[in-house]
Amino acid sequence: MKAWAFAVFTVLVLLLPGTVEAQQDTESIFEPGWAHEVHYGSLIGSSDSEIQAGASLQYIGTYRIKRYLGVGGGVGAQSYQFNSGYSYFPFWAVCKLYDPSQTGVQPYLQFAAGYGAALNRRDEETLLVDATGGFNAHGAIGLEVPIRQELGLLLSLGYQFQSAQSTFDHFGWWWGDRQTTQEWKFRRIQLQIGVKF
Repeated sequence: MKAWAFAVFTVLVLLLPGTVEAQQDTESIFEPGWAHEVHYGSLIGSSDSEIQAGASLQYIGTYRIKRYLGVGGGVGAQSYQFNSGYSYFPFWAVCKLYDPSQTGVQPYLQFAAGYGAALNRRDEETLLVDATGGFNAHGAIGLEVPIRQELGLLLSLGYQFQSAQSTFDHFGWWWGDRQTTQEWKFRRIQLQIGVKF
């Protein structure tokens, strides 16, 4: 009888680590799924040797196809100079890379590229008669901080680029009316905070 009890005990001890390991594997099974993000950020850079400040708001939706990779798209609104109205509405293709070994707070890299459509504007001395957008891209490094099961806080630091072109009508009694075209290449440091749901 003692030999039988010893045999059962031995079998249980040998099988227990495998059972625990199988349970851990089940808990760590990756399930693909959608994630939605809303970000608000600042756009800081220089133009004509002056520091310029702007702001951005964006929505990004990604489908996480692997533990380390999410792909998707996004749309946004960006103003590169608060007082001058250089505003664009970009839409992008997005790629997001994760560290698959991390749990809890998760670092990530995010890349996006697409087109930024221009918003026409007026000011006191010039009339913008034509504005065209152009290539728009950004890259960022950030952290996802879980708050609840499907809610997280996002913090990131990145770089934003927008190319564009504007054509202005100028009015002046001493030179008459004239038209000029200006090429823009906005380069900004982007600090963002957001939520993931």
